Amino acid sequence: MDVMILRMQAPLMSFGETAIDQHRRTDRHPFKSMVVGLMANALGFGRADGSDIQNLQEAIDVASRLDRPGTLMSDYQTAVLGKGDGSDRIPSFVAKEAWSSRGVLMGRSNTDLTFPMTKDYRADACVTVAVSGEAGLLARIAEAMRFPSRPLFLGRKACLPSREIFEATVNAEDAAQALFDLPEAEGCNPTSVQWSVRLGDKGKNPVMRRIPDLKDWVNGIHAGTREVFEAPYRTA
Repeated sequence: MDVMILRMQAPLMSFGETAIDQHRRTDRHPFKSMVVGLMANALGFGRADGSDIQNLQEAIDVASRLDRPGTLMSDYQTAVLGKGDGSDRIPSFVAKEAWSSRGVLMGRSNTDLTFPMTKDYRADACVTVAVSGEAGLLARIAEAMRFPSRPLFLGRKACLPSREIFEATVNAEDAAQALFDLPEAEGCNPTSVQWSVRLGDKGKNPVMRRIPDLKDWVNGIHAGTREVFEAPYRTA
């Protein structure tokens, strides 16, 4: 079957895990909802296209290989939001508004609060992702990844990729086996592979995990878990 290979490499990446209070954690492997969101962004889908993104999430299988774990970094942030935030004292050369990735000018919130937050990132990591599905759908996604409708990012808008994300389309038994068979990237030493349990038991002594990596795209909320296997790469 056809399997699309994506290479995620950047100075900073974030694979959002379950948020606890103001702490936004990151997993070692990208969640399926993040991969789906990345492809939806490339295809030009927006918030009004929740049904199309939901169908995309259900139509594909995703596996990932941790090629280089990188270094865990935490960024503590405080932001004063609202009209009474002293923006009148901000120098004129500092932007008081920002452009979204859709080319829309966005202003500040109407609420009035100070919001602290800690965000985790993976610095200098490299992850290879395999995506399987219907051949025509994969071809459409591959074209969009090469020529995306909007700028692509890896987890957060500030996490810009340092190389082209689309790598190749290969023929393999399934997405997981494609990663076990795929040669390692230059300068990388893969450590583990993660895949859906629906693809079967592979590798040596895989460990099963249940991860909250699905999203209800119609309602715009994270909801749903998925059972995955994780096994060392070199013992496949």
